[in-house]
Amino acid sequence: MNASENSHVPFTLSLFGASEVKIQGIPIAIKPKKAKWVLMLLALAGSEGRSLSRAELSKVLWPWRGGDEYPVHRIIEDLRQVLKEEAYRIQKPEAHKLKLDLTGASVDVLRFRELLAEMVASGDPTPLLNEPQLRPGQLMTDFPEGEPTIEPERAKLRHLFVKSLDLVVEKGKIDERWQAVTSALMLILTDNPLPDEPRTLLVVEAYNRNGDYGQAQSAFEAFVRKGGKPSRELTKIAAQWNVSSAVKESASPYSVSFDKEAGNGTALRQELTQLVASSSDKGKLKWFLSEHPHLLVGSDHVLSGTVLTDFSLQGNLAVDFAYIDPQSGRSYLYLIYLSDPRHSIFTAKDEFTADFNRAYEHLEACILWIGQNQLYLPRLFETLYEESTGAFPGFLLPRCKLVIGRRAELSSIHRKEKFAAKCGIKDGPLELRTYDGFLEEIAPTIEVDPKNQRGIRSRKW
Repeated sequence: MNASENSHVPFTLSLFGASEVKIQGIPIAIKPKKAKWVLMLLALAGSEGRSLSRAELSKVLWPWRGGDEYPVHRIIEDLRQVLKEEAYRIQKPEAHKLKLDLTGASVDVLRFRELLAEMVASGDPTPLLNEPQLRPGQLMTDFPEGEPTIEPERAKLRHLFVKSLDLVVEKGKIDERWQAVTSALMLILTDNPLPDEPRTLLVVEAYNRNGDYGQAQSAFEAFVRKGGKPSRELTKIAAQWNVSSAVKESASPYSVSFDKEAGNGTALRQELTQLVASSSDKGKLKWFLSEHPHLLVGSDHVLSGTVLTDFSLQGNLAVDFAYIDPQSGRSYLYLIYLSDPRHSIFTAKDEFTADFNRAYEHLEACILWIGQNQLYLPRLFETLYEESTGAFPGFLLPRCKLVIGRRAELSSIHRKEKFAAKCGIKDGPLELRTYDGFLEEIAPTIEVDPKNQRGIRSRKW
């Protein structure tokens, strides 16, 4: 129901998110606050056709009184005065009980229940997907009395929510409508703050069946971020994304021509060199390196054996790859930014190009952000540290690498000096590499470990 339609509804109640009351489309401030919560609790019960006793209301609104009945009738008198012409909706079906008449009212909890019923009947969760504000976890987020008092109501809605979506899943499996199955499962998993292994396994299998391997991996990673410990079956599926050529080739829009069984890495090196030399965009190159993340880290130890792809610190501060290298006494956070292989370092007038300046300033902003947000970093990398059973070091030193241009551009002493000056001090926080230098850095790893024997994996952020 849009705003213009709402303005013609005499009585509107919104219980998801920040609760709100409207009469003839105009928001109404209800004081005292207790009166507002009495109204909302009555609306919740009314959406199920139930009434509430004064004792039940007292227990929710004044939990510290040990369940003793509070004089709710005083609150009701205040509420009637505020509601004016809509006050008739507060009814007494029997002694010491109250009920809210929702006839002709617009109530989002009623809409939520209607959507669930329609979804079960049709086997299609799309209408519910289109109204993301209607989720059990969002019920009365501004309720001030504490989680223990309102959580039972959320739990009841969550039970109905999950039960309805599970019915859609079962119907979708029978009819082989895998899109409906994955959508329904992801609705359940997204609303649940706790890890859910059985449904995660179901959604991963359904995505795989549908060919959506990237989505399958994202669902697995969300499970791990919530603290889930993958079972042997789920771990086996996840391992396939890292080492199975069949899955990887199907998951990517890019074809790979090298021989994966080549022991000396010659074909691997040729493929990478060709991508750098001929790529019209960096998409293929990024995908290739995400398939072979060990090339990015060389022989160094990497936390949890994981390279993060499309890594974002915050907002637009994103890079192509990131990993943590815990060394003796220090831990380094490496960020790698690949400029488009077509981008140049210098203009014809020996000035840095706009592409170079943008990329360089972007990494400088990343370094500054890391220095200012050390207390926040443990939250970004808590999953990696949990997997490695290592303690967060307390401080991460940034090491950013920008790969751009070709060595042929450093054709004069003047250009070489300007480029070296931008590199700053040795072992500083920002390194510059031409693509030629980048390929030379990777070459030893290709020779020593072309097949990624150490099992370094990539994980999409």
